[in-house]
Amino acid sequence: MKKILIVNKSFAVGGIQTALSNMLTYLSDKYDVDLLVFYDKGPIRERIPKNVRIIRPSLLVQSLGFSFSDIRNCRNLIVVIFRMFAAIWTRIFNNKLPVNIALATQKRLKGYDVAISYHHEPGKKVVVSGFTRFVDRCVEAKKKIGWIHYDRKHDKLDDSYIITVYDKMDALVFVTEATKRSFIDKYVQFKDKCVHINNFIDYERIRRMSLEADNVYDRKPNELIMFTACRLNKEKGILRGIKAIAPLMRKYKDIKWYIGGDGNEREKIEELIKAEKLEGRVILLGLLQNPYPYMREADIFLLLSEHEAGPMVINEAKALGLPVFSTRTTAAEEMIEDGFEGFICENSEEGIREKLQKILAERERINSCKMYLRSKTYDVTESMEKIIELIDGE
Repeated sequence: MKKILIVNKSFAVGGIQTALSNMLTYLSDKYDVDLLVFYDKGPIRERIPKNVRIIRPSLLVQSLGFSFSDIRNCRNLIVVIFRMFAAIWTRIFNNKLPVNIALATQKRLKGYDVAISYHHEPGKKVVVSGFTRFVDRCVEAKKKIGWIHYDRKHDKLDDSYIITVYDKMDALVFVTEATKRSFIDKYVQFKDKCVHINNFIDYERIRRMSLEADNVYDRKPNELIMFTACRLNKEKGILRGIKAIAPLMRKYKDIKWYIGGDGNEREKIEELIKAEKLEGRVILLGLLQNPYPYMREADIFLLLSEHEAGPMVINEAKALGLPVFSTRTTAAEEMIEDGFEGFICENSEEGIREKLQKILAERERINSCKMYLRSKTYDVTESMEKIIELIDGE
């Protein structure tokens, strides 16, 4: 049985951590897996299979995975001072020196067939970083793999930084074909080591969780429910979505938009809802531990992001028979069959308004999408085959 090490940021709630926990459900029965996270706290920890060993890095490496709230709660003065230094140095210069110092304190890990950096390097000006460099410098393995969850077109990354970080990897995995092509267009020298593997999704778990609650909306007769689950930050496009949809809500009195999630733009969103007089029509649900009953009972899922690489929520919604209305992002057309699995609009406030106006005027199109989605099956067979080939191949 091959021995694998996977390196990730933390167990905080997030798409990358969820995709990893799903993948481990399938991998841990076939391989001997160790999981190293920079900061081993968070609710996703409970979802890690029991036969996966969780190991900790050195204290300074752990600090690279801290959020600001984690720093405030830390009682180790050396770690707090280093993390503060890392934040200041990175803001003024870059994260190279702090990461180098932290990695120098890590004992080298040996005896692995494959080492995977499952969290990509987010950029040289980001403190929470160093995952791929950890795999490169601190792990002895026959094969080293970098997993990339971003879209090169929209992440402001330095070319020399990208080349330096990923040059030492034997393979690079992208969560959509579109983001892989986008990366190769820029960094053609990496073409032969790039592969596409869809995020692992635990479809059975999603279906089971979707049945844990009923009548979550207290829906009125003939009411049309739109639902979104996301972080409430700028790139998710909630503010412009409200501006786009406000005129439609004034025209159509039977539509509501429920939004699950939290983030740094929540206060601005609340203010805009009040300014547009949409209280009771656009409803903030806060962070949802289980968004799936809301997906199951909604009519359409709104994904209004400025950019996305390969959001798992698209396939989660589709598996529950929920059509997805998405802005045009790098992978939108790859993940959504327009007119059958959902709808794709131009990535602008006006684009959102125009396309949604057409759908609201022809609501039978939503029901047609629902019927089409319910006729399909979803599983991770292809993803599993590809990762086995990647791990076991020469």
